[in-house]
Amino acid sequence: MSCEHLRGIREYEVAQVVSYLYPNQRVLEVGPGMGWQSKFMTGLGLKVITLGIPGNIDGEQQIFYDGKNIPLQSSSVDLVYSSNVLEHIVHIVDFQKELRRILKPSGRAIHILPSGSWRWWTSFTFYLRKLQIVPYKFHRLNQATKTSPTLQQHKPQLFPERHGVSGNSLTELYTFSRHYWIRFFRSSGWVVDRVQPARLFYTGYSILGCQLPLGMRHYLSYVAGSACLIYVLH
Repeated sequence: MSCEHLRGIREYEVAQVVSYLYPNQRVLEVGPGMGWQSKFMTGLGLKVITLGIPGNIDGEQQIFYDGKNIPLQSSSVDLVYSSNVLEHIVHIVDFQKELRRILKPSGRAIHILPSGSWRWWTSFTFYLRKLQIVPYKFHRLNQATKTSPTLQQHKPQLFPERHGVSGNSLTELYTFSRHYWIRFFRSSGWVVDRVQPARLFYTGYSILGCQLPLGMRHYLSYVAGSACLIYVLH
């Protein structure tokens, strides 16, 4: 997936929650990645603090999570925001406690998370790609084993890799579902205000990439499902 293509997707997704973004809000973005969404929010006049990456992103304030504490005062943030991050956090229950601690009583948390549809289509395209490259790889491997017998022990990957930190590609069909995350957030003390699709279709293997414009991916999400779901909490 090219950087520009991915940037377009990330900016499209954060634009779906623009109704919750107000100038001068103090926002904690968890796992800002390349910083595209941070820049988007900064451009709207929000005061963005990024959590989790080293280096500088256009002078935005950055802090680091040590696995136990977020170095911010209690009730000091208006909005907590993350995009495709929570599924990668190991101590996610304790992390939720910290997010609730630093959030103001009137604040909100917005998390964009991959959906069960994304998991299904990503697994499907994993096998689709294998069907496309198997004849070529078989020919190359057959030629290579003639000169390097150790390659005869090579075992092809039969199942897609998991995306998150637990389970496997099959169990993620459930752990990425709306039902799972709503249940998790409620058990962590959150009130779920709203769950909505991000209204963009894509897979982990970026089939067609930038050849399939965002407008078409938007309409495809109504048929094939949205790659991500947006959870709004307080």
